[in-house]
Amino acid sequence: MLLMTFIGLAVHLTCAQPPPIGPPKYPSQGFCTTPQTVHDCYVTYLEKYGIHSGPYYLPSFDRLDMQLKNMPLINICREFDELLDCLRLVSFDCISIPVFERFTQWYGKVNEEAVAYVQNHAFFEYACGIGKPVFLENHDCLSRAFTTQSLTQRINQCLPTNADMCTRAMSAVQCVKDSLSLQCSPPAGSVACAAATNIALRAQEVSPICIQEMNLRCSTSPIFLWVAIIVACCSAFLL
Repeated sequence: MLLMTFIGLAVHLTCAQPPPIGPPKYPSQGFCTTPQTVHDCYVTYLEKYGIHSGPYYLPSFDRLDMQLKNMPLINICREFDELLDCLRLVSFDCISIPVFERFTQWYGKVNEEAVAYVQNHAFFEYACGIGKPVFLENHDCLSRAFTTQSLTQRINQCLPTNADMCTRAMSAVQCVKDSLSLQCSPPAGSVACAAATNIALRAQEVSPICIQEMNLRCSTSPIFLWVAIIVACCSAFLL
């Protein structure tokens, strides 16, 4: 099974008109001025999988999910790279849940269709980008691990209860890193951690400073941390 098995989200449809895009949650996050480009590029991207979109809305995410589960990562990345070429600079400010809420339909308060599209994009943005070599090298082990328990399930299971959002997010990615480092390899744990962090970045649920802390946890090994602590202690003692 492909790594896409980690995105096991329920999806719902509605005919409600989505609200306009609001201001970014954090000042450092850009404001999307060309959301239609996201829609048009995704229509072309979905057509590559034989999935046809309506004039205003993208189809249910589970149709894309079913296609991706049966494809090797190398093929997925080829199509995803073409999607990024279409989006170009728009992808920096416009890949967000509020933007996808304009082009997906839902019932209730939470647009799980938009969430699913953004999580999928954020995952492959990392897995087909900087994390691609390690994901390919650990593909079989990570696929088995995500088949047993998806990445989103691991994140939810790792979330502590009584803590602020940033503390919860950092604990979750550290937990993901530790568990997959044991199941597969330390590099596999690090890239899974980084992919989870990129999902949090696109969801805009934590501050940019918190994202930096999460990335640090993903990239720094426990050995390095102990060395840094020892060096700091020795330096203080010598002073």
